[in-house]
Amino acid sequence: VGGKSEVYYSMPPAIVMELMEGGTVEDLLKNQAVVLSSYWKKVVGLISLNIANALKVVHQEGYVHLDVKPSNIFFNKYPGKTAEEIYENIRNGIISVKLGDLGSARKIGERVLEYTPQYCSIDQVEAMLTNKGADVRMDVYALGATIYKMLTQTQFNPPKVQELMDKAVQSYVNNQPYAIYLEEARKELEVFHQRFSLPAEYAEFNPLIKIMTSPNILKRPNINYVIMELNKLILN
Repeated sequence: VGGKSEVYYSMPPAIVMELMEGGTVEDLLKNQAVVLSSYWKKVVGLISLNIANALKVVHQEGYVHLDVKPSNIFFNKYPGKTAEEIYENIRNGIISVKLGDLGSARKIGERVLEYTPQYCSIDQVEAMLTNKGADVRMDVYALGATIYKMLTQTQFNPPKVQELMDKAVQSYVNNQPYAIYLEEARKELEVFHQRFSLPAEYAEFNPLIKIMTSPNILKRPNINYVIMELNKLILN
């Protein structure tokens, strides 16, 4: 700043970010009165559609987010006291739902550097350890796992799968064989994926979450398909 250090120190450079006063979906999940409401699945449908549309933009720009999860989904204002109020506020545009924290994002094909074991796919961890590139279908998996969490309040990735992914990463860091842990994780996930089923009141979400969270990345749909199916669910 013209060589004047006192100006720099009194007004240092800063990144200006939009204030998300309404908190996150992770915060909202703590409100049992909301998540146990008959309106909750409608709220989940709208939140999911908003995030799917955000991911569509991210993917069209040539990036993969790589960290979709409830704590990275924000409300610009207090969403409301009841599930019905939240639903109406989102539907009418009074409340905006936004996908935040792009710190993990990478260009499609770039090396993956981070993972969140509760929500990420095994192929994301494998890509991180083998220098494979980021793939948009990693985001599709994470969004599917996030929808599952919103509906059930439990993690999609079983604890054993999370543990095995962490072991693979730790073995890589220690320059030890890690592939065996990824293979075990795949087997564990395959068993869970074949058996899992949502509670009856959320059964209509089963087919979509099933395909989004396929252990086989090649079987996952693109985000346009997800948007189309979410629109159908919301209209029903």
